Amino acid sequence: MSNELLVVFYILATLAVAYLWFYPKVIGNNVKLMAWMDILVTGIPVAISAVLFWNDDPSFRFVFFDTNWFFFTILAMTVIEVPIFLLYLKARNLSKEYWAMFRGQMAGSDAAWASASAKSVEKQLDDTKWDGLRTRGAKKFLLWGSNIVILFGTGFLMGVGDNAWSAYALIHILFIYVFWFLLRKSVRLIADAPDDVLDEMMIRSAQ
Repeated sequence: MSNELLVVFYILATLAVAYLWFYPKVIGNNVKLMAWMDILVTGIPVAISAVLFWNDDPSFRFVFFDTNWFFFTILAMTVIEVPIFLLYLKARNLSKEYWAMFRGQMAGSDAAWASASAKSVEKQLDDTKWDGLRTRGAKKFLLWGSNIVILFGTGFLMGVGDNAWSAYALIHILFIYVFWFLLRKSVRLIADAPDDVLDEMMIRSAQ
């Protein structure tokens, strides 16, 4: 079995589990949670490709051009998943609700970007476990650190092109996620909270 067919095989296996069991049984009709979980689903084939091809870094043929394992997996995942995804939305009558979420037609706590609920924000106000991140100095460090990682990491990936160093993309994504998580904790999730749950006390707690 060629490397390309192997990647397609575990992409199909991942999507079969996701769309035949995980989404209908675990996620249900929660389109907002489905949008977030799709990031995890996409990451599974990428992680498998990293384990299999990181060291050897073979060339992959995607239709008319050659690329590495990372971009081949992302491209193949996109081409295969999009029609399955659209069919799934249609079959469960979720199309209108899903696309309305991204067009901003849902307000308040139902908006796609409102990843923190009022309850979770209020809980963070009483949480002291992350107080070390909530000082002015810590917030400045996280802000500058995240911007430096994004700027120089992205520039590095663009500069090295398609070679073994492009595998750094996975580490780059991990760094971005870590900074995103710590920044959310430092401002007690307020940056992700829907507008209708914010008050002056919550805003002051993030300063």
